[in-house]
Amino acid sequence: MRPGVEYELLSWTAPAGWKSIGKRTAMADTSTNVSFTGVPSGALCWLRAADGRGLERPFTVVDGQQVFW
Repeated sequence: MRPGVEYELLSWTAPAGWKSIGKRTAMADTSTNVSFTGVPSGALCWLRAADGRGLERPFTVVDGQQVFW
């Protein structure tokens, strides 16, 4: 996470595709994470940065750990 950068969390829903869960901006004092509510259990997620670098990968959360695809 980079302070001041806006991040959007999306989840995959068939057949609609990627659906936005929300957007958050990383703050200097919390630059290691941002929090989202309403994330569907077992969802395939994608956290993308608004700066458009394209380095993000989809992931799931298994036993509290991110598993990247």
